[in-house]
Amino acid sequence: MEKLFRIIEITSELAYDIASKEYITHFHDFEELIIVSEGSLTHYIDFNVEVLKASWFSL
Repeated sequence: MEKLFRIIEITSELAYDIASKEYITHFHDFEELIIVSEGSLTHYIDFNVEVLKASWFSL
């Protein structure tokens, strides 16, 4: 049975590894939930660039 979801922690080492490679344009047939807990990241989706920043606020 296929997993319903998976959690991936993007460490500094993994981020540098991902950034050092070239990727061809592709798409995913699933949804992604990205939670940025500190710093920021650049996410490329649907041919657009989105900069995601950690933001903490209290309700």
